Amino acid sequence: MRHRGDVHELVGLWDSGPFDYGAMESSRIGLRADGTGWGEWSSFGGGMELIVFTWRSPDAGVLELTEHELHSGRWTARHPGRLLTDRPPMHRRTTTRYGYTLTEERPPLGEDPVDTLRLDREFLFTTEYALAQRVIRRADAPVVVRDDR
Repeated sequence: MRHRGDVHELVGLWDSGPFDYGAMESSRIGLRADGTGWGEWSSFGGGMELIVFTWRSPDAGVLELTEHELHSGRWTARHPGRLLTDRPPMHRRTTTRYGYTLTEERPPLGEDPVDTLRLDREFLFTTEYALAQRVIRRADAPVVVRDDR
């Protein structure tokens, strides 16, 4: 295990997918360098949740998330990266601290180890996230779309 204490190592798009072999759901965490971010959970059945938060690392090995909004809805294959909802967001002000380590782990079906963010307890139903990419583009963040069908 490694943890250098450099919060810039946390910045990036983290994806639980490589560790979710056989699961019907997956989660992603986007941690931007400006201290904003999001958590996204989606299920094979089309359910989706999005948590908008701010984040910081007040101490070595500690990730603090302050949740601001929770959006619930669904996704479709025709509209990837979009959360379709007919509900307003739930406004929150919940702060949670997670212990974390940065490691290299080999996913169940992976040949090579990947940079891994391991939390000491679940966030969005899992504790292991593989680094998908270090730079987050605007297009990487899920978009909430009002769907009043």
